[in-house]
Amino acid sequence: MPANLQGSAGLSNGSAGTAATDSPQPVPDVGLLTLRQLEVLSRVCQGKTNKQIATELGLSEKTVKAHVTAIFKVLGVVNRTQAVLVARRVGMMNT
Repeated sequence: MPANLQGSAGLSNGSAGTAATDSPQPVPDVGLLTLRQLEVLSRVCQGKTNKQIATELGLSEKTVKAHVTAIFKVLGVVNRTQAVLVARRVGMMNT
């Protein structure tokens, strides 16, 4: 068997690369979010845009964007989809 294929024989059992997905992900401390940030996150989970959220909450879009950025930082995510997934994982929204 060629040397470059010898190491790959053990990969066929399906167990390679699963350690990261098998271990539980740390749960962010959503208690660090303010009430307003929770209101914004709830609307993000509903799929609303910053403009829609701003209108509903009587805020400027710039303020909503600042809240969304702060939410991302607390949750340890980089986009809205990840924020929704974290919110679902910690039970902040229904499936």
